Amino acid sequence: MSLKKEREEKEILRILSSLLAFEVKDKLIKRITLTEVRLTQDLKQAKVFYITDDDRSLVQKELGKATNFLRYELTSRLNVKNSPELIFAYDTSIENAEHIENILEGLK
Repeated sequence: MSLKKEREEKEILRILSSLLAFEVKDKLIKRITLTEVRLTQDLKQAKVFYITDDDRSLVQKELGKATNFLRYELTSRLNVKNSPELIFAYDTSIENAEHIENILEGLK
């Protein structure tokens, strides 16, 4: 992975987390935690992973409504002409790790 891409991913994660905490008014979206950002090689799309305790489909719907605002703010804070398209996805890695841990516990 290129250093520029990795820096960009961390910066996008930092900015979006700040926007969710301080700028977004939707209480449902405020309660999510962003876990990772993965940029495509051409830096045109960013897959943003999140976790939540709330209804995933409802959170996904609300994130869809907020995407244009978040992208606009991201563009201005990154000081770039075009920011990547934001694609939000629920992060299943924690659930997968718990499932594997349960399987391993069952083997003992």
